[in-house]
Amino acid sequence: MTTLRMQPTFQVAIDGTYDDAVQRLRAATVGGVLGAHTDAAGSCLDLRVGPSERRPWSPHLGAQLTPVGDGVVLFARFSPRPEIWTFVMMLYFAAACLACGGAVYGWVQYTLGETPWGLIGVPVGLAAIAVLHIVGVVGQRLSSDQMHDLRERLDRVVAEVFKSP
Repeated sequence: MTTLRMQPTFQVAIDGTYDDAVQRLRAATVGGVLGAHTDAAGSCLDLRVGPSERRPWSPHLGAQLTPVGDGVVLFARFSPRPEIWTFVMMLYFAAACLACGGAVYGWVQYTLGETPWGLIGVPVGLAAIAVLHIVGVVGQRLSSDQMHDLRERLDRVVAEVFKSP
């Protein structure tokens, strides 16, 4: 992971048909082939960091089998754990509401001939969004070793579950 992007994605080509790939994934789920901290449901696969290694910035790797043309591709995306991601999205929403609300309130104050002190919400909200983005990039950098481990685990799962018959 040399580039720092928000929620990095990648694709893995899978041999065989979509139905065959989903069947293999289901068989691996029932057979326990996927290993610890890995779940699968339907065409989706989730890999997590173990509880002993988990930190607030630890990543989560979600992957989904998708039919593409006459083949199958496993689309995978690194993201924060779902509970962390939900909290971050709530903070983004609150910061955006602060910026928009401050703009509206400041405009109303201005049109009424008052001092538009409500406009202070605009730079504060935008600064909060910038800080959230910087925290996300720092967290991604701190968890790059775990992202690498999750990618290796996914590669092992693909090699084991989706190997050619």
